[in-house]
Formats: sequence, C-alpha cells, structure tokens
Amino acid sequence: YKSKKLDFGVSQFNYFFQDYILGIADTSLDAMTPGARGVKYYSNTSTARLHGFEFFGHYFFSERISALATVNYTYGEDFERQALPFIPPLKIAYSNFVSLGKIKLQPEVVFAAAQNRVSEKNVESPTPSFWLFNFHCSREYELKGSTLSARIGLENIFDNHYREHIDWGGIPRPGRNLYVDLSWRF
Repeated sequence: YKSKKLDFGVSQFNYFFQDYILGIADTSLDAMTPGARGVKYYSNTSTARLHGFEFFGHYFFSERISALATVNYTYGEDFERQALPFIPPLKIAYSNFVSLGKIKLQPEVVFAAAQNRVSEKNVESPTPSFWLFNFHCSREYELKGSTLSARIGLENIFDNHYREHIDWGGIPRPGRNLYVDLSWRF
C-alpha cells in the first residue's frame, strides 16, 4: 500500500523443500579446529519447510520527518519437525528520519527476541534477546557534477553484550562503536 503519508507492505512466505541438504554435527569425532564441537557432515533429509513473514511501514509526518518500522520472522523445520539451523528469531527495527536542511539524522532501535528453538543436530546454542540503540548522521555535498556523502554513526550506544543467532561459536558482536564513512559518486 502506498499513499502520500503512508507506505507499508506485508509479505508471507512458505517454502517446501524435498531432498534438503542439512549440515549435521557428529560430536563423537575429534574436532579439527579449537573450540569446535565435533565434525560437521552433510546429509540429505527428505523434506524441510520454512514459513515466515516480513512487514515494513514507513509513515511521513512531514517532508522532513518520517518513521520506518520493520518486522521479520522465520520458522524452519525438517521432516522430523526439528528446528533447522541458522533460523533467526523475531526481529523488529524502528527508525526515525529527520532532515535538517542537508543534514539527515537517524535514531534507531533494534530488538531481537530470544531464540530458544535451536537445531540439536547442528549443536546450536540458544541466544538471549537483545535491544540495540544506534544513531546515524549524514550529509551530502555537490561537487561539480559529483556527490560526496559523509556519514557518521554510533552503534550499540549502551554497549550491550549480545550476539545474533547466526554467530557461530558464541562470539559476541561489537560493543559500542563509532564509524565514519565517505563515498564519492561521479
């Protein structure tokens, strides 16, 4: 749906796979790398299913202020109704966009639910939920037919200790970090 003030969409998906190839950890074998839990081998399973949805909504309060929300969820299972590996939990992101002349500001909050439905065959570990708060600022400069874009941001402002479900080995994501980005389009 799209109007002058609101732009939103919802998509729902269902995938059915036959002869799905699945990585399975064999913990009875000696690990080949430090920290690994067994050796992974690949095997065909008879079937696998993925179900989920995606939603986005973008509301324009004015020409200078808008808000964007996204929601993503996926559910995966094999023929034994066991969880598929690397399936992320529910994730929600909300951003405001504020234009102050040529400067654009974007405060953002991200939430990921706990993922407790994990693949035992792949020796996955549950991940706790987390909240992140980020802030981005950008400005563009016109230079003789080209554009220089400058962007600066502060991510994970409150220095939360977290990891995404797809992060292997329980290694956490970066803490509070600052980035500067320059790009030149010509």
